[in-house]
Amino acid sequence: MASASRFSSGAGSYPTLYFAPDPLTALLEVQALVRVMQAPNLRQVLQPSSYVVFPVRVTLGAIVDFGDPSQRRNAGANLQELTGDWLSYPNLGSGGGIPATRSHRQTAPTQELRDMLQKSSPVIEGFLSPSAKRPEITNLVLFPDRVNIDIRNLRIASEQSPGGE
Repeated sequence: MASASRFSSGAGSYPTLYFAPDPLTALLEVQALVRVMQAPNLRQVLQPSSYVVFPVRVTLGAIVDFGDPSQRRNAGANLQELTGDWLSYPNLGSGGGIPATRSHRQTAPTQELRDMLQKSSPVIEGFLSPSAKRPEITNLVLFPDRVNIDIRNLRIASEQSPGGE
């Protein structure tokens, strides 16, 4: 059973793969590593988990970049939606309230954005989005049904380039 995430509502939604550019961001995104503010410094605390971080070579061509303000504007998205609280929307059962600015929505704006991209063009392979845990870092979100995945060699490539290069 699929679980909900920032860009996927879980069961019944499109499959999604997330990639971070470095191990620290990857561990922060899955909350295997948590940042704790204790005066005078910020420190990171490792949570008990069974996550493994490994490098993957990705070669793609049809990616939307939500780090670009014009791309966000075209999609009707903003940085707050991309990096903010997505757990408080009612369909996620978190017990949180509906954000006052989006009270008419049942799903998080990021989940709607992902579904819109999936439906808008069959050639879009995924998108870049600021990390919610480290907004200065950009994560890659892929549509696995639109790319070639070579698990043995840890490579992902456009469907038009079966060799991965």
